[in-house]
Amino acid sequence: MNGAGTMTVFPGGPPEWQTFPMDRILMQRMRRTALPTREELRAWQLQRLRETLRAACTQSPFYAAHLSNTDTGDLRTLDDLTRLPRTTADHLRESGLHMVCVSQDEIARIVTLDTSGTSGAPKRLFFSQEDLDRTSEFFTIGMQAVACAGDTVLALLPDERPSSVGRLLAQSVLNMGAEPVLGGINRGGAALATLAMEHRAGVIVGSPLHVRTLAHGWRTQGLPKGIVHTVLLCWDAIPQAVVDLLHDTLGCRVLTHWGMTETGLGGALACAEQRGMHLRETDLLVEITEPATGLPVPEGDWGEITLTTLCRSAMPLIRYRTGDMGRIIPGPCACGSPLRRMDHSPGRLADDISLPDGTVLRLLDLDEALLPMPDVTDYVARWHAATTPTLAITLHATLPVAGHKELCAQAAEQLSRSQTLAASLAAGLHLAVSVADGTDDAMTYAKRRIHHVAPHNP
Repeated sequence: MNGAGTMTVFPGGPPEWQTFPMDRILMQRMRRTALPTREELRAWQLQRLRETLRAACTQSPFYAAHLSNTDTGDLRTLDDLTRLPRTTADHLRESGLHMVCVSQDEIARIVTLDTSGTSGAPKRLFFSQEDLDRTSEFFTIGMQAVACAGDTVLALLPDERPSSVGRLLAQSVLNMGAEPVLGGINRGGAALATLAMEHRAGVIVGSPLHVRTLAHGWRTQGLPKGIVHTVLLCWDAIPQAVVDLLHDTLGCRVLTHWGMTETGLGGALACAEQRGMHLRETDLLVEITEPATGLPVPEGDWGEITLTTLCRSAMPLIRYRTGDMGRIIPGPCACGSPLRRMDHSPGRLADDISLPDGTVLRLLDLDEALLPMPDVTDYVARWHAATTPTLAITLHATLPVAGHKELCAQAAEQLSRSQTLAASLAAGLHLAVSVADGTDDAMTYAKRRIHHVAPHNP
């Protein structure tokens, strides 16, 4: 099947592999017929890192200055990477074009990212055709861990532009011999469930909230389990409440993916063991670092995901601070892959809220409390750090106005049971729950976060 080689196809069920597809990419890049050891992989990565640093220092005005105080030619092990200064989102905003290592004629795509809550210039990332081809390779081969030839794959992803992630995924699905269906962004749960059923979609790809919306529509219509065999969740932090809903409603396995535009969209993908996500170490060197110092944390500890691109020709990123929390899962995976595994990210560091009792509140904590409520389609959380700290929750719901008061009371009760919030609520944290005007179960693709509201100074 299109060079897949070792895949066994079971119509109507998930693929089974003798070799994890991401390992196949690894063997192709390293030109090997067998899996490398962890030590061999690290040696290969070190060579790619040296090549990246050499190109960056000689061809990028930004990196020539940024790395001028470091002897980049003296890196003897991957551990020496910590001697290099980090790059940040502000560098992308202020010096993006000067980070480019190729001529403008070689730039095939420019991605502009408007960051929510940030004023000033947006981030701009530049990709060559070679960079885009590597992303297409990852999507095409990586999706073979998710879908079978002949499957229908329903993508609940942005698809409005030719270069959007939904269109890229659709082409990759075609490349592997499956059929893509683009779900659009303005459909509610009933419409998404009907679309999936009409096309007999065996695989659904989307953010946790979008797939949750489909699952509620599926349950409301009384559709059977067993049609969908795999859901691939991506885009946002992944609440266990959503995973449980998908297991119960669709009767399918749930895989996970982490990535961002800075990683070339693909970053890490779960294998069949579903114990973390294997990093795309052919293209990325991932560190988990202490945010304040940039020094690595012990393996297994949480820190900031910091990445270095290894094969990016147009705009390499060197020790780039993603702002996402992460940790490396210690030890090898039972699947036998030499690729390290990363745990599911609980969110962004900047979104952490310090409650009055010292506990850290994250959006994922609110998700676990509120998303089990079927009438809540989404919500907006605002943190008012005033004399009396207030957590304001605005629910988006499918209920008519007559049911809003009861829904707010249920949400407040759910939040009061949260282990994260319970002590602060008992100590006087104010909780305000309301329902947005109108009823709406259609959703957008905006990144979700807890909004910080600055205290009002009269």
